[in-house]
Amino acid sequence: MFRKYIFPAILIISLVLLHLYIPNILLVNLNISNTKLTLGVTYWYSTDTDWDLYQNFDLMNKTGIKVIRIPLCTDITDILSNSYNLTKVFFELVGHYNFSVALMVSETVTQYIPKESVDFYFEKWGKYITYVQILNEPELLTGWTLQYPLIPEELYNLFTDAYNKVVNATQKYNCKPLLYTNFSPVAIIRSDVPAKLCPYLDFVGIDIYMEAGIQTFYYFYRTLQKMTNKPIIVAEFGYVAENKEAQKNFILSAIKTFQNLGITQAWIHDWGSSSPPYNYNIRDNTVLLEELSRYANS
Repeated sequence: MFRKYIFPAILIISLVLLHLYIPNILLVNLNISNTKLTLGVTYWYSTDTDWDLYQNFDLMNKTGIKVIRIPLCTDITDILSNSYNLTKVFFELVGHYNFSVALMVSETVTQYIPKESVDFYFEKWGKYITYVQILNEPELLTGWTLQYPLIPEELYNLFTDAYNKVVNATQKYNCKPLLYTNFSPVAIIRSDVPAKLCPYLDFVGIDIYMEAGIQTFYYFYRTLQKMTNKPIIVAEFGYVAENKEAQKNFILSAIKTFQNLGITQAWIHDWGSSSPPYNYNIRDNTVLLEELSRYANS
């Protein structure tokens, strides 16, 4: 009875799958564009030493990295703290190598960022801070996880609080960083979040990980583009470090996809430290680092 429906059903499913995956297959395998990217990395340097910083900056420079994305340290105002001393060396090296910094102001309900800490960064090192991230994947702070069960009103208040701290500090110290927020693919479902926040932003960032992220990237990118009408960069992309060959292949194929879509900046998560929060670090993947320099915008 149902046999006559089997072929049409298979045909429809096949067409849907082709529609989903063909753009991504083409973007990975075709050389539509050879435009070089401004490459960046997330760097969790808080457990490194001064000597680690010197070595890492030298290696990043040789790799072609131009942007370093760092978390804001809440105890930075204590000039006797390890955070202050390391960060002081960090920004000295940023100036020496002429890197740009993306500062993460990722306030959550469990991590309050004091206004004094935000002010301190811009008073001391504002000229090096090119980008400021307001919150981190805020669409995941709206009840999709049990850890941060925020209702939309609470989320927008959290965003406004962090945004005002940044804007007040930049105005106070005459700094003009570009503001952005990064989104995961969940933002397509929670479209109210990027729609509400993007009027305050100069651009938006996309976060993708592992093969599944690349396979659906084209639709995520185009959808977020239509939702926000803002320039888009890749603020986080990465692959677990246990398999260095797979990590290399993923990152290089992702870069080719970004190039073919005309994306100008891509920031890898992450550079690594002696104890990173997630093991996505690329610092020890020497074959990948050698390859990356070919794609970097010098």
